[in-house]
Amino acid sequence: MDAQHFLRHLVYDLKITPNHVIMNLPASAPELLTVFRGYPITTTATTTTTTTTTITTNPTIHLHCFAPKIKINPQSHTLAIERCEKSLGCKLDKQRDQLSIHIVRDVSPANNMICMSFKLPPAIQQLTPIILESKPTQTTTTTTTTDTTKTNDNEQLSQPPQAKKTRLQ
Repeated sequence: MDAQHFLRHLVYDLKITPNHVIMNLPASAPELLTVFRGYPITTTATTTTTTTTTITTNPTIHLHCFAPKIKINPQSHTLAIERCEKSLGCKLDKQRDQLSIHIVRDVSPANNMICMSFKLPPAIQQLTPIILESKPTQTTTTTTTTDTTKTNDNEQLSQPPQAKKTRLQ
């Protein structure tokens, strides 16, 4: 099960709503944000005699991705935000969504790994969810070798490698 299927399974099948989602696949994490389209954000208000507490179930996303260094491209962070917005299908607002960006590490002379943290925007719940294709069960073949047995000083007998089929789910 890949990350998109796992998150859908948690939210829609098991009815578990995460508070934080960490996406640490810097090469492809922004494109994986499509899984949040149509995400059910709910608000629950609890009132006591003196206070009203409001709980909203939009998780904080911590997304790692690669971005050009600012001295090479001053629009570096803007480009990373635009990649995320394209996949989400809606705009990120710095204040409303508590968007913050920090450099995690220097990965090459031209790029940094950055971490973008933001609350899932409320507009996400009005978007049509993207239907994920179910992954077919894969069958792989692995080869195992057996030990050789010496019979004479120069002769070796060995059994041919045996193929073993393994089912991945």
